[in-house]
Amino acid sequence: MEKLTKHNWLNLNSKPFLKFFRLINTSLFIALLLLTLAGSVHGQVQAAGPQFVKVQGNNLVLNGQPIKLKGHNFYPFQNPWAAMWQNWQGPEVAAEVGQAAILGDNVLRVLVPYDPSTGWTDAKTGQVNPVYLAELRQMVQIAAGQGMKVIITLFDFYDGWPPAGSAEEAANLTYLATIVGAFAGDDRVLSWDIHNEPDFYPRWTQQKQPDAVLDWTARMRQAISNIDSNHLITVGVGFYEDIWYQDSQGRSFAGLSDYISLHSYNALDFGNEVYHIREHTSKPILLEETGWPTGPTLQDANFTETEQLKVYQQAIQTVTGQNLVGLLGWVLRDQVPGSLIDLDQKQNYYGIERRDGTLKPAALVFRDQLQVSPFTAAASSAEPLTSQNDPNQNPADYFPQTGHYLSSPLAELWRRAGGETIFGLPLTDAYVDRVGTDGTSDGPGARIVQYFEKARFEYYPARLHEPGFKNFSHISKYFYLVDFGTLGKEIGGSDVPESAKAVQQRKGPDTSAYHYFDSTGHDLAAPFLDFWNNNYGAKLFGNPISQPFNRDGQILQYFENALLEYDPTAPNPVVTVAPLGKQELAAKGIPVGSPADLAPASFTDPSFQHTWRRTDLPVQAGQASRSWLWGPQGFATALEPYAEADHNGWRLVEYFDKSRMEITHSDGNNQDKYFVTNGLLVKELISGQLQTGDNRFESRPPAQVAIAGDPLEVNPDAPTYAAWQSVTGDASRTTSKTGQPVTVTLDKAGQVGQLDPASPEAGLVRQGSYIPETGHNIPDVFWRYLTQNQGPLLTGPGPELTTGDVVDWLYSTGLPLSEAFWVNTRVGGVEQPVLVQPFERRVLTYTPSNPAAYQVEMGNVGRHYYQWRYLNSIPAS
Repeated sequence: MEKLTKHNWLNLNSKPFLKFFRLINTSLFIALLLLTLAGSVHGQVQAAGPQFVKVQGNNLVLNGQPIKLKGHNFYPFQNPWAAMWQNWQGPEVAAEVGQAAILGDNVLRVLVPYDPSTGWTDAKTGQVNPVYLAELRQMVQIAAGQGMKVIITLFDFYDGWPPAGSAEEAANLTYLATIVGAFAGDDRVLSWDIHNEPDFYPRWTQQKQPDAVLDWTARMRQAISNIDSNHLITVGVGFYEDIWYQDSQGRSFAGLSDYISLHSYNALDFGNEVYHIREHTSKPILLEETGWPTGPTLQDANFTETEQLKVYQQAIQTVTGQNLVGLLGWVLRDQVPGSLIDLDQKQNYYGIERRDGTLKPAALVFRDQLQVSPFTAAASSAEPLTSQNDPNQNPADYFPQTGHYLSSPLAELWRRAGGETIFGLPLTDAYVDRVGTDGTSDGPGARIVQYFEKARFEYYPARLHEPGFKNFSHISKYFYLVDFGTLGKEIGGSDVPESAKAVQQRKGPDTSAYHYFDSTGHDLAAPFLDFWNNNYGAKLFGNPISQPFNRDGQILQYFENALLEYDPTAPNPVVTVAPLGKQELAAKGIPVGSPADLAPASFTDPSFQHTWRRTDLPVQAGQASRSWLWGPQGFATALEPYAEADHNGWRLVEYFDKSRMEITHSDGNNQDKYFVTNGLLVKELISGQLQTGDNRFESRPPAQVAIAGDPLEVNPDAPTYAAWQSVTGDASRTTSKTGQPVTVTLDKAGQVGQLDPASPEAGLVRQGSYIPETGHNIPDVFWRYLTQNQGPLLTGPGPELTTGDVVDWLYSTGLPLSEAFWVNTRVGGVEQPVLVQPFERRVLTYTPSNPAAYQVEMGNVGRHYYQWRYLNSIPAS
């Protein structure tokens, strides 16, 4: 694998870089600075009996006991880099740190950007912005509240290295006096990291003056030691060979560090790097940065979750096998794209959590294969968690259906020229496909590309500065900046029948009903001409490159940039744009759907496995002939917000075909039946009220997902969860009908009807029980399944089977939300009647055509809910 570093994308003078580091308003800075000089001590830490980490041999120790570190280099995923401080959101930071706690972190590394353009410091004096210092105090407080210590990196993004006695050095020292002085007695801080990768900066790499860098580092170390004798000091070094490089006075990063901070993204070389470091020093070694990006796969086919998993497995093996003191991943969660028009780059995909909060495979390995203990501290504080919004921030639009972002000018063109109908959803973020002749992402000739389901946008940022640009207005200026990829040409060559490729003779003059294109030798008429004209014609689709042709009853016609389709057999036939963008990415081997299912037999938590194995392991092993209660295995895991949950309101969940398992209170009794719960998923799907706490909800559109049978794409007439809204709620309550036949039907529009009395289903099922709490009847086939379903179970830790109740119905399904209704739905492609009843937590189905043991089944609520929450639904405004 390629050796990756997080800085090899970075040009400190580029516009993408500088966008992160907007200057703070000068007058505001001066006012805040005066407050600091006046001696404000609001929120000062009160500490008694602090406990500081020390070095003992090749170990780190606390109170004389060796400790291990595990954690992350931390940035909030929506505000990484300097935006963390410029757009500080204390409550959101606390929530993300809670997620890190669930994964077992006991340390976070926080990088402070010294460069004055970030707003942290005054360029001349080195005085610290008191607002940002207060945010750093909050950061330390938040981490300690989750059992974590903090490593503070002091000089990130700084390439100064001033000589002794200079004005710039004096500014450095003023800065250190403020920050180091603020935390000198605070045992929530683990150590000071003087500079982040000083060997990556031009003074070392281009000007070949490593001695100047080491001389400055030695002076900064001494200054820190003069202020703070409690905390350890280290230097995060980018290349392991530079750790032992000595200047003319014999100084090295190894000598200037109390413990070694290794940064390595080369999993195949971890062991070799540690071996060579130990040839030069016996000090403790922390793998302070490591990781692997899982995208964008278009830029490198090795940027995958599988490769990331391998890197973390190797890193953990190195830490445990060679007695390193720990590892810090880069970073916790995939980041929102930043820089010029929110460009995509590998830097955005180093997280072990995806942007939507679901966990990548590496997250479980990181959590389970390296166990550490949380820390306590004597220091404490009660800083209020603040938020500030950067007025210059213009956040991109996020599409949860695909997990990608869209920002201007591409977003403006997408919206104005047809949106999802014409272009589909974004399948990638925007990325630099070609750098300019000046080597930048926005210089002459630079091209930025973004794929959509039905199109490919190609943006040329240098056109902004061309003389002709000012002559355009409204949507025309966006068409000037952005070309559309020639997907029709690229895909249509092999897809078009020879008869449709043949050049045509003009059939008459151009009219409103006919148009001939001399450039391609093809013509355009109904059904596509009006659609082409009404949607910007050649600007958007290009000219036709084929004649219309028939495939599987559909009429198709290729254009330079697109494929138009028309189904004359549809009830209301319309012209649509084919998903050529999706097709091209699939041909390139780029995944465009949801993340792959979890590996077989993997469980996010042992309690989930214990709950599953009781009922479903006998089914999987062929020891029980019945339908699944959960499903053959979990398929996705996530950290989801829930107000009453531990870890600042986040809980661990795992999705199965039939439901979702949850642990809301991880410190509870894991032997209790309700330690693992399964959510009120069906209630949420029907109502559109996504629950984020006992009394907290987020409004979304009800789920347009087929409640039973095949997916809606191949089952368009099936009732959805949304259709059930008409038959749920207080108005749907009814009286006891025990013993009466179940003959009511429901269609996809939510309309209630009756079975044909002559139909085979009319006398199959009768009402079996009445539930007064919700005012609904449960049919006998479902009531027997819920209350009289005896079968083999695994109730103990061993393989011995016992016989008992398969379904604990109130725990598993909850109460009925409506009456049971017969629906017509496709099952395995065959339309047939199915009896369906939604409960709070599950859906029960009765399919008369199934074998007797499988006639009653749990619906695939877990799959449906995951699709609604993560793949389909856009939060309602």
